[in-house]
Amino acid sequence: MSKLLESHRRELELALKNFDGSNLNPLKLALSENVDCPETLEVLLDRMESGSDTERIGASWILLNRVSLRPWIGAEEQAKALGTLAEDSPWQALLHVLQLLPALPLSRRDCQMIFPVVVELTRHSRPFVRAWAHNAVYAVANWEPTLRAKAERVLLQGSRRDSASVRARLRSVAQGSSWFSLDS
Repeated sequence: MSKLLESHRRELELALKNFDGSNLNPLKLALSENVDCPETLEVLLDRMESGSDTERIGASWILLNRVSLRPWIGAEEQAKALGTLAEDSPWQALLHVLQLLPALPLSRRDCQMIFPVVVELTRHSRPFVRAWAHNAVYAVANWEPTLRAKAERVLLQGSRRDSASVRARLRSVAQGSSWFSLDS
């Protein structure tokens, strides 16, 4: 590994280690300095899987924002990121991965594996996690049409029984959907 890559890796690791859980400025700086660094995904995914809670939150935030700047993420990296949804992650890290999910090109296998996980997250204790889990249910069913009937039941149930944030997210989903309607 070159000295430059090693330097970028250390800076990113240090930014994640020192993240206080609220001040995003160090994360924004780390993202801008490491967006094109090949080591970035490896470091982020490592911290998402095995870092402290604040490292997981920071790493998932950087990953979410990195993918919005550089949409490519490999299948192996994608699988690791999605795998963190099934772990005991802080709610903020779950939220970031759920927000990332619609931007990922999911295979049929990915959809079949992740669907029960995101459905389970629609029952999370945090309303924003539930809202984005419902959004993820829709996104997965968009990639895999065989899941649409199940997804529609989950989405309609959420629209009738859940918090205002969930209902608002579902109204937004329904407005842009060719197959889901709140009128069902």
